[in-house]
Amino acid sequence: MKKKTTGTTYYCLILDESGSMSGFRNQVKKLYLQKIREFKNSADNYNQNVIGGLVTFNDNVDMKCWLCSLDTLMEPQQIDNYNPQKSTALLDAIGFVINKLQKYTLSENDAVFIEVITDGYENQSQNYNWFDINKLLQKVHSTNKWTVVLQVPPGHKQRLLNNLLLSHDNVREWEQTQVGFADTVAVTTQALNSYMQCRSLGHTHTQQFYADINLDKLSTKDVKQNLNDLSQHFKILKVDKEYNVADFVKEKLKKDLVVGTVYYQLTKPELLRKGRQLLIMEKNKNSIWGGEEAYHLLNLPQNGNVQLNPGNLSNYDIFVESRSNNRKLVRGTKVLFDKTKKLGETPTWQV
Repeated sequence: MKKKTTGTTYYCLILDESGSMSGFRNQVKKLYLQKIREFKNSADNYNQNVIGGLVTFNDNVDMKCWLCSLDTLMEPQQIDNYNPQKSTALLDAIGFVINKLQKYTLSENDAVFIEVITDGYENQSQNYNWFDINKLLQKVHSTNKWTVVLQVPPGHKQRLLNNLLLSHDNVREWEQTQVGFADTVAVTTQALNSYMQCRSLGHTHTQQFYADINLDKLSTKDVKQNLNDLSQHFKILKVDKEYNVADFVKEKLKKDLVVGTVYYQLTKPELLRKGRQLLIMEKNKNSIWGGEEAYHLLNLPQNGNVQLNPGNLSNYDIFVESRSNNRKLVRGTKVLFDKTKKLGETPTWQV
């Protein structure tokens, strides 16, 4: 067994158990176990020593498990009694966990990571207010050893940032649907993998846990030096109304869809599944670029699922390979069609 890297990561998941989460009860139980299992794999892969806790909250704060091994944290009994009800004492939960973790003396290479998932907004805290939490955050962040991230409902990110001293890229919104919850677990799992990699390099905190894609500093020279010009391999099509991808190909190209031939324009945050190809196109031009270095130029990890947040795309558009028959295409966007790919074959430009 490889020797663990010096330093311990103190991890705590703060999970909303208020009544509005009742529709996710069974999914939470299932995905929680998957999430911790994959987190443990990441910690092991990067030889990191992690001890973790699970705290839930509604009207009250409930410490389910505290600073145990990840093996213990992913035991089913830790989440079996998850029973959403009552209101949302979000600030009480955050304050409780920060104060409890502050009691531990951190060595030079130790770090603290707190993750919060909620589908509501503060409405019930009795022991902490916004001022109290800001005071705590200011104190712990000054050590450069603490990372606090939150996933909140749509429309609540800016409201939260207006009230709490948190980094913009450490707060993310998630859709309150079954698919949305699955994505939020997948996104955080991938981001935790990147965090474990950073810990293995000696970093003790991050302010860019959910960072957006920013191409403001990407030059045409960088693109041409690192990627291949694939313009001749693709046909550019405009989406003039809402379509699913199969119907679009049928109507515009008079042929059946071959999965993997269509690349849709990235316009909103979404989860990029492992193995999807990415293309970059200069705006107002027909030059299309791709290849093995595309992920690197976009500062994206190549292993596992990746959260794509289109931030400042500057002079470029990003296109994502669709591997679905019913992908919804957005009106007003563009589609790139691979003319070289045939059923069951690899496109010639990837060979």
